[in-house]
Amino acid sequence: YYITNNLSRNVNTYYDLMSRVVLLLLLLGISSGQRVKPNIVITIGSGVGWGDIGVNNPFNTLTPKINKLASTGISYLDYHIGGNTASPSVAALLTGRHGQRNGVRKDFTPLSVGGLPSDERTLADYLKSDGYATGFIGVWDMGHQPQFLPLSRGFDFFYGTPYDPSHGCVHLNELYVPSNCNFNLTCSSEKIGVPLMEGDKILEQPLNMGNMSDVMFYAKAKKFVHQARKQKKPFLLIISLITIKLPVFSVNENIPKKDSLLAQLDESVAMSQELLQSYGIHHNTISIFTSKTGPRDANCDFSGDVGPYAGYWQRLSSSHGAPTLGSNWEGATRVPFVISWPHGISSVYRNTRLTSAVDLVPTLAEVIGFNLLADRTFDGISMAQDWRREKSDDNIQRILCFLESDTDQVMVFRKDQLKVYFRTSGARECNSTHDPTKADIQHLYPLVFDLTWDQGELHNMTYDSTFAASLLQYKREGDAMFSQDPGLKSVADYSESESAVICCNSRCECSSYASLADLRFLMFNKLESDNNDWIDADDVDEDINSAVVPIYGLVFICLGVMCLVVFVMYKSYLAFFTNKSSYEPIEDKSEMWRKIISK
Repeated sequence: YYITNNLSRNVNTYYDLMSRVVLLLLLLGISSGQRVKPNIVITIGSGVGWGDIGVNNPFNTLTPKINKLASTGISYLDYHIGGNTASPSVAALLTGRHGQRNGVRKDFTPLSVGGLPSDERTLADYLKSDGYATGFIGVWDMGHQPQFLPLSRGFDFFYGTPYDPSHGCVHLNELYVPSNCNFNLTCSSEKIGVPLMEGDKILEQPLNMGNMSDVMFYAKAKKFVHQARKQKKPFLLIISLITIKLPVFSVNENIPKKDSLLAQLDESVAMSQELLQSYGIHHNTISIFTSKTGPRDANCDFSGDVGPYAGYWQRLSSSHGAPTLGSNWEGATRVPFVISWPHGISSVYRNTRLTSAVDLVPTLAEVIGFNLLADRTFDGISMAQDWRREKSDDNIQRILCFLESDTDQVMVFRKDQLKVYFRTSGARECNSTHDPTKADIQHLYPLVFDLTWDQGELHNMTYDSTFAASLLQYKREGDAMFSQDPGLKSVADYSESESAVICCNSRCECSSYASLADLRFLMFNKLESDNNDWIDADDVDEDINSAVVPIYGLVFICLGVMCLVVFVMYKSYLAFFTNKSSYEPIEDKSEMWRKIISK
């Protein structure tokens, strides 16, 4: 109405009005395209070796789903866990700090009084403050007293066990663990039943291993994701598996093979991806697969594959022992790390930069935009530049320290491709009763292996006094990082007490056992129908709704550009064929075009 009544009287008014319309449309388009916070799903295996996935080992064809995940993102080939056992490793991943800063130096047990110190802030704490829903499914490892359980450490939802099932006794029922793996899971008066928990309540004790299956995890993950979507929140979901460290087989599998363990692991990753796809949110979800520990040699035929990082020096030394879980040899600390984020990672490639579990928290802080606490030192280096491919692998140099549980001194470190040992130790070997951890060796002249050509760590390098001095200097720098740190240093309580055991009742026995028939029913519902009580039809989002630039933003931008084109054409018409031009007559046509374009 305004345009119709004013166009004939004042062409300038028309231009002024329409220029504001164009500006409004463009601003609406840009504001509608603001970044949507990504969801985060982290699947953590246990005892998975570097060579257990096909991305790293071309001879392994048993992990096609993990390979597919890698085909849409980045595979880190030189990624290391944050500690040589489960609790220190998970603590490093959740806090971005090594055990000498976060206080977690060794595993917690069913008798442990303490857990991850309350001064430490977890990834879930940061993300929850940033509007995320947070969930944890699987083995927790961070302490089992109420103040240390997931609901007290930033998580809204928890289903699983507070510590590794191998630390207590469980009911296997229709499942079994091969006898040569050296696990004693049978319940007796001297063994504590492992509790299965949901939230802060114990569902059953001892745990029935059927309730830790990938199908049960899928059902709980589906419940959590559905709730987060109803609340219209982005979410963090961590799934911590027992595979393949604890090899569990069905009684129907007469001849157990490691192949079936890798298939279980691959299927667990596939299920989480199927869940994201069912909601149409996988394109804007950061999906990560890694492991919290390296292979356990005592599992014999069912142990993880270290790939070329065999630790031959340790195998052949007088102290014997395996260079695997519990040690700091390359095969024990180097594990798979695969990340996919279709909306955020600009290219697919295999990254060779030296990285660690402590890098995850600083990376997500940069990508998502939350602030880390300023009163403490973080050991990680952000990987975000790798995701944007802004720097080459050679542009970032670091000394990566591998810490021992009983000292603040750096006894093992990596400098580029050099692996340096001032102290060596081994782990329990297959079919051996010898405990090599009792025979740690201190080296006056450190062992040095060049991983560029000696990935198996067989040939200790010879070096002169100048090179030895540089190694000592690197060690001093590593020691100083922890001893001279002015920031917060937490201390975990590793005292043990019978009163610290958690039980569902005075007998520590209660049950809500789901049989394998129940699990098959869950699997049937998963495969045959997603239209159950967990998902509403109107709650399933299309991919485009979670895109970085939503479709309605593009519509506004296109409308603005179209209007702009019409203006230019109409102005050109007025300038050439009418006398209603708002400009003064211009004889020089080049000057006329300059003014039209600038206007």
